[in-house]
Amino acid sequence: MRKIGSVLLSSAISLAMVSTSFSADPGLTSEKTVHNTQENINIKVNGVSVKSDVSPVIKDNRTLVPARAVFEQLGAKITWDEKNRQVGVTLGEDKILLTINNKKASVNNKNVEMDVPAQILNNRTLVPLRFVGEQLNMNVSWNAAQKLVTVDNKKNGNEMAKLDNIVYTPEGKNDKVTLHITNYSDYNIFKIDDPNKNRIVVDLPNTSMTIKNKINIKSAQIKAIRYSQFEEKVARVVLDVNDKAQYKVEKLPDKLVLNILGTGISGRGDVDRDETPTVGATPKFTPTPLQTPTLTPTNTPVPTTTYTPTPSVTEKPSGSAESTETPPPDSEDIGGLDVKFSIENSKEKVIIDAESYQGYNITRFTEPDRIAVDIPNAKTSKDQQTVNVNGKYIKKIRYAMFDDKTARVVLDVTGQVQFKSDIEDGKLVVRVDPPVFRNIKYSNMGDRVGLTISGATLTEGGENLKKLYSGSYGENNTVYTITFPSGQANLDTGIMYIDDKYLKTIEIKKDSSQNTTSIVFSANEKFVYQVFSRSNLNDTAITILKPAVPGEKLVVIDPGHGGSEPGAESFGTVEKTFNLDISIRLDKLLKQAGIRSYIIREEDAYIGLYERAYIANDLNATLFLSIHNNAFHSREKGTETLYYPNRSNSKGFTSKRFAQLIQDNLVGSLHTKNRGLVERPNLVVLKATKMPAALAEVAFMTNKDDFALLQSESFRQKTAEALYKSIVQSLSEI
Repeated sequence: MRKIGSVLLSSAISLAMVSTSFSADPGLTSEKTVHNTQENINIKVNGVSVKSDVSPVIKDNRTLVPARAVFEQLGAKITWDEKNRQVGVTLGEDKILLTINNKKASVNNKNVEMDVPAQILNNRTLVPLRFVGEQLNMNVSWNAAQKLVTVDNKKNGNEMAKLDNIVYTPEGKNDKVTLHITNYSDYNIFKIDDPNKNRIVVDLPNTSMTIKNKINIKSAQIKAIRYSQFEEKVARVVLDVNDKAQYKVEKLPDKLVLNILGTGISGRGDVDRDETPTVGATPKFTPTPLQTPTLTPTNTPVPTTTYTPTPSVTEKPSGSAESTETPPPDSEDIGGLDVKFSIENSKEKVIIDAESYQGYNITRFTEPDRIAVDIPNAKTSKDQQTVNVNGKYIKKIRYAMFDDKTARVVLDVTGQVQFKSDIEDGKLVVRVDPPVFRNIKYSNMGDRVGLTISGATLTEGGENLKKLYSGSYGENNTVYTITFPSGQANLDTGIMYIDDKYLKTIEIKKDSSQNTTSIVFSANEKFVYQVFSRSNLNDTAITILKPAVPGEKLVVIDPGHGGSEPGAESFGTVEKTFNLDISIRLDKLLKQAGIRSYIIREEDAYIGLYERAYIANDLNATLFLSIHNNAFHSREKGTETLYYPNRSNSKGFTSKRFAQLIQDNLVGSLHTKNRGLVERPNLVVLKATKMPAALAEVAFMTNKDDFALLQSESFRQKTAEALYKSIVQSLSEI
């Protein structure tokens, strides 16, 4: 959910917030008593005194002020609806509607109870200052000596800190990274465990920097240091580290010292040691540059000199492509495989000499791009061997025993290159050529498999989707062709060899006589191809899905928000971070139990709302669960579950029943405040899905107690376990 700011106001402010040289006036159109105050109390808005022809009043220990006089000075738009007797206060994306003499207000279409209602005095509308100020994320303070209330936009508050320099210092087996930051007061730090890119991320709120760069490091612990302006007011520093690295933080005046502790790693920790991806590396399915994903937040900030153990949150489930990318190392050397790199007529090739190549298999992997060659019955060292070649397209060659009977050779490549293999003079030769396509990226990691086409528009609309293409199956339904006017996408022609468990090839053809372009998918079995254009990313995503067959149960997990939509933001952390972490944990639990699941996103990527719903529909999913965290003013806390009314499957299992099981298990396990079920017929991911669907709001990020819980890894794990239990119970009732 989106952030709605909260402010802590002292009791003095609650009792005394009125405007410039105002004295209270009891003449409100209300049946309740209005208490006078004879003191003149001043208000300053963004440092400027406010004057009005109507005095504020104190009612039930709450101060009401003229809406226009105060909030227009803060940049808000004030509207009046005479028919419904409503005053509207809009600032940015936040909209508040207050009905005269009614304690129920609407904040961003959500009903909220106020202590006192809006009132009319002398034909002027007065609104409760504390309530409206909290919703619009204002800074409010009280000076008792001067009898002065100040109200400011937060953007006019603290001076921005500045990240001036980053210094790396090796210290024996450990490393030290010093961030020189002028006037900083706070920081957030967390470790991301990813099979390909282990990272320590430091976010510096209210901090600016003018550089975006990286420092390549050759150390046992750190591969590279990357840094950039992550958001307008957040500077981010990313340390690419090995999988065993741990850290300790020292907070000093104008500097933050990160001590990176070594643990004597071996094997898999060395696989990607030389990789230094830039900040904004391409996520697994969305080609738009995004900042480094934040999958596993730890306590924010980390207390000074507090040792932080490495969490193991994002381990991929067994059986995925990721788990087979790198041969497992061992100390035993059994020899028998020779690998060489060569350039011939500007063409790069890898020559593999083994005793036999019978039954060899070559496969494309993505994120990062690489080509793997598996050779049955070949022998080599169980310790990974690495050849750094630094070619134009081949960066590095790695090889070892993949299992007891198969040797694997991995080519780390630049971009989605073409490849072909032949047996020449008794040796296996793999040739690598430049990528054949532009504006196209294929992804086959995790659940989300498919193609993204930059600059293409193949659909329009969301709820009423208009297709600007035609699609047809051929050859036993294993070949699928999408055809569209060539002007809808700027593509080259050619064939991309994939050879993974999904596709054999992707071919692009053009018919000049019809001015059309066709994308031909040659697959290993029949899939469903979902096509969805995303105007905010200026691309089209073609997702390859394997629907559930009749009688098969499949659960779709939707980590709320992602990419350019961070969700709520509180205490320096964005909601999408927690949503994804809990979702990945839940997905792992389901897969370990043998329950087929599909997770909408596995990284910090933007996925459209209707796109999420249509994926679930195309998969013939049994259940759809969207995972979010709530945000409102700081007093609100607890757990609630949203559902679409009157949605059930063929056996009568309803969305409301699904939501009730979720709510009961979450509250029972987490011991959070039970806020109950909420009927939400207009939420896209609930109304556009065709199966029982629910949205879990786990906790409030804007409440300090709930936020502290969300920071706890054990709390997030308990959340996933409670959701898992809910799904198992639901499937048993279907």
